[in-house]
Amino acid sequence: MKWYVLQFTATRFQTVFKHLENMGVKFYCPMDVSKCYRRPDNQIGFRKRPVPLFPGYLFVNVDFGFIHSTKITALPWTQRFISFGGEPVPISEEDLTNVLVFEKVRSKSPSSEQVPEDIVKSIPHKLAVVLLEDNPEKRSMLLLRYLDERFRSSVEKTESLSA
Repeated sequence: MKWYVLQFTATRFQTVFKHLENMGVKFYCPMDVSKCYRRPDNQIGFRKRPVPLFPGYLFVNVDFGFIHSTKITALPWTQRFISFGGEPVPISEEDLTNVLVFEKVRSKSPSSEQVPEDIVKSIPHKLAVVLLEDNPEKRSMLLLRYLDERFRSSVEKTESLSA
């Protein structure tokens, strides 16, 4: 089984999570808890609300030989698997691990905006640029650009080996 990126309606993430759980599909949606909002019942109180780190995108661990991609994309509020060249692109375990480490460290740091420098240095530069972006929508677009670059470089390596 490999990890893929699934696009969904960003405001309906809880519903999408529930549908995937009911199907028995393993998924991972990194969350950002650094954003605060004013409580409607208390004008001086604030709460942290977890929101997806990449709004509208989550990682899904699936074997397309066992469960067809259309079964997942047929779920309400899901759109498509991110694909380049007509096929869904698998995400490397290394990239997924780096995102997981970044999420854990960021959620534990007292100032959630700050991530220790040694953690950032351990993540490949291009992925660190994606993860450190403040604007959530831009962060999602940078993730897609990063995945596209990774896909293109793997295709170029394959072509150079076969030549």
